[in-house]
Amino acid sequence: MFAKLTVTLLLVAACVSGWAQETVRKIQALDKVKVTCPEEGLLTKTYQVSKDGIILMDFLGAVEIAGLSDKEASDMISKKLVDDRILRKATVTVQALVEGQTPAPADDKPAPTGEQPKPAGDQPKPTQEQPKPAQDQPKAVGLVKFSGAVTKPGEVTYQDGMKLSDVVKAAGTLETTDLSGVTVKSPDGTVKTVDASKVENDITLKPGDEVVFAAKPVPVPTEVFVFGGVSKPGSVKLAGGLTVKNAIAAAGGFSDNAVKKKVRVERDGQPAQMLDFTVADADAPLKANDRVVVDVTESRSYVEIQGAVRNPGFFVVTPGMKLGAAINAAGGYMPKAKVDKIKVTPASGAKPYTVNFKEIEQGYSGDIVLAPGDKISVPSSNSKGPSTTQIVIGVAILWILFHR
Repeated sequence: MFAKLTVTLLLVAACVSGWAQETVRKIQALDKVKVTCPEEGLLTKTYQVSKDGIILMDFLGAVEIAGLSDKEASDMISKKLVDDRILRKATVTVQALVEGQTPAPADDKPAPTGEQPKPAGDQPKPTQEQPKPAQDQPKAVGLVKFSGAVTKPGEVTYQDGMKLSDVVKAAGTLETTDLSGVTVKSPDGTVKTVDASKVENDITLKPGDEVVFAAKPVPVPTEVFVFGGVSKPGSVKLAGGLTVKNAIAAAGGFSDNAVKKKVRVERDGQPAQMLDFTVADADAPLKANDRVVVDVTESRSYVEIQGAVRNPGFFVVTPGMKLGAAINAAGGYMPKAKVDKIKVTPASGAKPYTVNFKEIEQGYSGDIVLAPGDKISVPSSNSKGPSTTQIVIGVAILWILFHR
């Protein structure tokens, strides 16, 4: 009988204990919770639990507490602060603020993480360990994060008196890092832009600061157009500091027929600007879509065509002009012209040569390109020698005369 009664009492006690545990309220989404941390004042505040069941805490970021009891949340945050080396000791209290519930007094603190409260009788004797003075108590440990155009984005543990230059050294700069525009974001929402390239701007940082390094802006190529007396006229694209001088250089420089005293800069909506590049310091800045026009000399070159053409004489030769075009300029060849034996005497002094223009017309060979000063002679069939019959008769007459 006594054994049955004992079993019954144990079952009742287990049921009551389980019911008591099930009635412990869990933190829910959209709850407000009060977090207290004596070791770090920035963490002590009231938070709103998000729909996803998290709160955003300084140093820790997003912390999921929905579904946990107040004690479970307190223990979890305390442990995370110590494990992440943010604090050496963390005594965190989390209390869900339910409507109609009075928050616990601030001095009703749980035991610190990793330390169990000892009974009064088990306290160590004063002679064994003296309490540390206030100035020797461990200080709160924070982090300083850095990101952006650096070689090693990450974070470092905050040290007393940490300077911005310390973070620059830890982050490592790139060729593209713009130290003149470094952004420092503080936990209280303050944002500063600092020119870290100057020693006098080496500010002191605070725990929780985030340093963002911007990259230098990439220069956009400017397109201008260069025409006239240059080697490669057309579009020119250069990045930054574009001037008339380097635009002409990018277009291959002045050509042989360029008039350097007459370089014109044209810009939409403005009068043209004239420059004299025979002067050493002549130059001017350019903007996108400007036009640079270099004047050229108007000298003319000629070729001479004589013989069996309709209009023999001198004719203007253009770059790349060919024999066929020159003959056409002279009115074409005469019907009795011997076009298979046109003689060309180069102006360069090279040996004269004969061209079979008939094969050129028939497409059997390519046309030749003339040079300024070349001389062309088109022979005629009227200038041919004695016929075969005339030669035979002459020989016969001479034989009769000498054999009489």
